[in-house]
This record gives sequence, structure tokens and C-alpha cells, in this order.
Amino acid sequence: MCRDKNGFINLNKLENYREKGEVVEGSHAKEWYNVDGCRFLFKEYNDILPAFGEVLYYNVGKSCGVDCAEYDFAIYNGVIGTISYDFLEKNEVYYNFLELIAKFSDTKFTLDEIVDNRDLLVIHNNKYNNLMSIKELLNDLFDVNDEDREEMEIELVKKFCLDTVFWHKDRNLWNYGAIINELTDQVRLAPAYDNSYVLCLEKGEKYIESLIVSLITGERVDGFEISENSLNEEISDDNSLNKLIEFYCGCDEKKQELIESILNDMDSQYEAERLCEKYKIGDIAKLWIKAVLNYRRITILNSIKNV
Repeated sequence: MCRDKNGFINLNKLENYREKGEVVEGSHAKEWYNVDGCRFLFKEYNDILPAFGEVLYYNVGKSCGVDCAEYDFAIYNGVIGTISYDFLEKNEVYYNFLELIAKFSDTKFTLDEIVDNRDLLVIHNNKYNNLMSIKELLNDLFDVNDEDREEMEIELVKKFCLDTVFWHKDRNLWNYGAIINELTDQVRLAPAYDNSYVLCLEKGEKYIESLIVSLITGERVDGFEISENSLNEEISDDNSLNKLIEFYCGCDEKKQELIESILNDMDSQYEAERLCEKYKIGDIAKLWIKAVLNYRRITILNSIKNV
């Protein structure tokens, strides 16, 4: 595909070759494209950092064997975004877990009722927003053999590790799901996607600068309007590291070895450095990304060594 001088795929240059597809609802504008049989989703962003989070997450995940949707930078009519390639194969249908609950589980409400009733949606998210809780949901929804169930649980553990290191705060029922082959009824987990809410990147460089200053000095940056406690809450309300460590302690030896191998193979420092340089990410954001990824990975590794 055609790229501009910054390395972004320039969708304007593909204008004469693309088939404009359907628009997808969400917090960011999304639209499916089809170029010479290659189908991908373009997602717009107001800032480069959340788009960078998507691309970085994919590249680090690839380095340690986590199944992730493929992301790349793109630009259309001057708007920065990402493209993610369609991960469905022939005869396959994707369902997010909200749809799966409404379609297959023994719930007493429909999908429309879940969407319309925000309180009910929150209740269900609280029950299933931890990736490992989805293991129970899979057992409830699908009649799979022991081998397939073990394979899905391994994929869950891998994604759980990557999400924890990346401080992913938006892995909810909307952006996690399963893929079903309509002819064979075979089920597989969808690749990890929608990964822009990582490392606080969706809040922009100014917020990250304020967060760094707050962590070091305990003071706020002048002129940056946020609630008094929101910076501290980013850190104090996060217990995801403890959740992974707790899960490790309750695992069998095979899954403990899997977690250790994922964390040891995770080349986050190299990928962060490479991509920050390639896409000219600012020094403050670059420092933050590398430091947080390294801190969270090393903290988990050091903790599980003492188990």
C-alpha cells in the first residue's frame, strides 16, 4: 500500500481502488475498506498516541506469541488513524461477549435490553471484565472438547499477561469475543483488538506529563485542568498487577511456566524504542511508554520469583 513520508498508509492514494464499506459505531469513527480483496477497518483518532498504542500493542504481542489483530498507521483526508485487517475466515462470524451472553446464555434479558439499560450493562461488565473470568463464560456458552478448551484458556492467559503489562483499561464485553464457524460450529477466540486504552495514551501527552510530575513531586502542572485526585487515582485504583500475580499463585505448573515465558519473551523495550523513533513520538511520551512497560513487566517477574 502507498505510504507517505511519515510511514503512514495514505488511503487517499487508494481512492480509485477501494470499495467503501459500512460505517461501524464506536467512540471513534470507523469504516471498513476493501482494496483488491484485502478488507480492513480504518479507525480515526484525534491524536497520534492512542493510535500508537494500538500499533505498539500488536508488535509487542507478535514478539511473544500473543494472538493480536494486526494494526498499522494510516491517514485519510489529513486525519490520523489505524487500519486493522479483517481476522475472519470463510464461513466465520464474530460475536463480542455482550452478544454471546444475549444470544447463547440462560439470561432473562435480550441484547437490546442490555444496551438500553446502562445499570444492567455495568453489572455484567463487573462480572466479566477480567479476562480470566471469560474462561467461565466460555464453559457456560460452548460445548467444546478438553483440547479446545485448554487451547482457549492458554490464549486467555497470554492476552491477560499482555493486557496487564500494557495497563489495558478497556477490555470489556464490547471489545472481546469469539469466532464461530457457521458450517462446523467450531469456536475460537478472537484476536486481541481495540487496544488504544493502554498506558494512559488515550489522554494525550499533556496528561502524561502531568502524571509524571505528580508521581515525582506530588504536585499538579499549572494550567492543566483535571480533578484534584484523578492523577493519583490512575495509580492507586489500579490493582491489575496484583490480579496477575494472584492468578499465577493459583495456577498449575504448566500455566505458571507459560506466564513466565510470555513475560520473558516480551520485547517491549526494543519495540517501544523502535516504533517511537520511526513515528517520531515526543520525548515525554517516549520516556513514559518505555518506563511503564519495563516497570510493570519487571514488577510481575520479580514478584512471581518469590512465589
